[in-house]
Amino acid sequence: MFTTNLTLQDRRALMFILVAAPLLERYRTQRELLDDEHAKVMKKWLDNNGRKASLITRARFLSISSRFYKQLVRTQQLEDLDFLCGELTDTFAGKPPAPIAQKLMDDCSQLLVEHQLDK
Repeated sequence: MFTTNLTLQDRRALMFILVAAPLLERYRTQRELLDDEHAKVMKKWLDNNGRKASLITRARFLSISSRFYKQLVRTQQLEDLDFLCGELTDTFAGKPPAPIAQKLMDDCSQLLVEHQLDK
């Protein structure tokens, strides 16, 4: 059994990555990120950052981020999502986050609060 050693900053970054990854996959390849691929994104992030998360915490992060991603796809115009993905690509390339990417980061932080994952 794993213990969780995620700081609040880690939790914010992880939720952002877990929402951004399926968006970018859809943008780049026009296909959905499979559940196991989504879980691999989380594992890679945890491993790269020397962090651990319990199985329950992992499942909650994956479930909440997946629901939020699907909500974005369902409620946003394709052009808006394309623009967001372009800005996310720039952000991951090291450029300062554009306002729309910052808004997504803020929304991800709010998800943590709403689902009591901010502690």
